[in-house]
Amino acid sequence: MAEANEVPDGAVRERAIGYIQKHWGRLGDLPKPLVPVIWVTVYQSLKIAMKAEAEGGPKGLLKNTLLGDRRLMPSLRKQRSGLNSCKK
Repeated sequence: MAEANEVPDGAVRERAIGYIQKHWGRLGDLPKPLVPVIWVTVYQSLKIAMKAEAEGGPKGLLKNTLLGDRRLMPSLRKQRSGLNSCKK
């Protein structure tokens, strides 16, 4: 069963497509080996960011750090660094 604050897959997909098109253009125009790397990195980054947003943004991140499983902030940092690497 899905968690109460689980982010819908379709919403993440839509945001990922918009983000990719804004920063890199169409996926079909990119070199084939880069497409899965960019897609997975952007998708995972947005999924974690949207989960943090659903939990209350900065307050939700703090609550997760202090009282939760403490995985949200490190996951967000890891995905952000991966996203920055893709942009370069």
